[in-house]
Amino acid sequence: MRWLPVLRQPIWDAIVDFDPQVFVWLGDNIYGDNKLPFRVLGKERTIGPWKNVPRFFPSTEQEMRRRYQLAKSNPGYSQLRQTAQVIGTWDDHDYGLNDAGKEFSGKNTSQRLLLDFLDEADDSPRRQQAGVYTSYLYGPKGKQVKVILLDTRYHRDPLSSDGTILGDSQWEWLEKELNSPESEITIIASSIQRSGVFFISGDVHFGEITRYDCGGQYPLYDITSSGLTQAIEKVVPPFFAFAVRAIAWLTPTTMRVSSVKCRYKSCTYVLIVAFVLFAYTIVLVSKKFLLKFKID
Repeated sequence: MRWLPVLRQPIWDAIVDFDPQVFVWLGDNIYGDNKLPFRVLGKERTIGPWKNVPRFFPSTEQEMRRRYQLAKSNPGYSQLRQTAQVIGTWDDHDYGLNDAGKEFSGKNTSQRLLLDFLDEADDSPRRQQAGVYTSYLYGPKGKQVKVILLDTRYHRDPLSSDGTILGDSQWEWLEKELNSPESEITIIASSIQRSGVFFISGDVHFGEITRYDCGGQYPLYDITSSGLTQAIEKVVPPFFAFAVRAIAWLTPTTMRVSSVKCRYKSCTYVLIVAFVLFAYTIVLVSKKFLLKFKID
C-alpha cells in the first residue's frame, strides 16, 4: 500500500462506516524501501540481461519512520484507531526490502518501527522475538475467534536454517497455537479440520475471495484484501484493464474450484481445455461451411 500525501484515501470512510471491532494490516502497510526506474542501458541497469544494480534498495530508519507517521496521521485511519483494535503483520516492503529474508541487516529496526506503528506495548513478547508473528483471541467463551498472524519474512525459504518457509521457531509457536502433532503438514491439516477456519492474505495488489473444496472436510476460503488505495484497472490503460481481468480469470489456480470432486488440479484447467476444444470445433465447422459454400 503506497502512501501518497497528494491523494485522498476515501477507503477509510467506508471502513469506519462499517464499524469494525478489529482491523488487520496484512503487510506492505507502507513501502519502506525505494526503487530505481527501469533501465536496460546506462551506468545503472536495473533490468535485463545486463543488470548490474538491484532495483530496490532500503530506506533509512528516519525515512521509514516518516512514512509510518504519514500513514498514522491520515484522518480516516486516525478515526478508525479510536473505534477498533488495530493489529497486523508485515510483508517484504515494510520489512525493509523487496523479497528480503532473514539476511536483511535492517530487520530489527523494521520490526521495532512496525510494532511502534501498531502501538504494541513496550513489554510485548513481539519485541523480544525474531519476527512479528502472534495471535489474538476475541469474543466470549464458547464463541471465541482466534486470529493467527504468521510471519514469512524472517524465515524466508531457502534462507531458513531448517529449510522450511516459516523456520523452527515459528513452527514451534504455531504448533502450540493449534495444539497439534509435531509434523508441519499435520499442523496445517489438523488446523483446517477445525470448524470455521479461513485465511486472509495480501501482497498481490488486488482483492478476491477464493474457495478451495479439496483441502479438508469443508470448503476453505481465502480472502485477499490488497492494495487498499489502488486498483489494477487504474494502473493500466482501459483496454489492457479488460485483458488483465480476463487473464486473471483464466489463470489456472488450485483455489478456483467448483466441486468437491475436484482433488488435485484446478477445475479452471478443465474450463480452459473445454474452451479451447469449443473454439477448435467452431473453426472446423466454419471451414467446412465455407468450403461447402464455395463448392455450391
